[in-house]
Amino acid sequence: MEKHTSSSVHFRLKLLTAAAQMQSALGIQDLGQLYHKPLRDAHGTVVVSCVCAARSAKVSALNSRWAPVAKLRRRVLSEDNTMADLLMASVHDQIAYHQVYQQ
Repeated sequence: MEKHTSSSVHFRLKLLTAAAQMQSALGIQDLGQLYHKPLRDAHGTVVVSCVCAARSAKVSALNSRWAPVAKLRRRVLSEDNTMADLLMASVHDQIAYHQVYQQ
């Protein structure tokens, strides 16, 4: 039996709540595979991302739009490394990890 501290239970509850909110906002049940490396910016923000293959080119959730991966690769990180910059810079690595994992 694992020893659970109140902080670990609280963290797990927050993760489950975030997953449920993402499922609701995106209108999908399968959020995909959890990426193995959390992203951290200079301000201490931590983002845990999921990678999922799109079954359709149509996305009706939130303010989403498709962009070619080649265009994302050309983006250069700024000096302040905002979370958006870090996410964009890691997209290719996340896709590659997901493809290797699927094999």
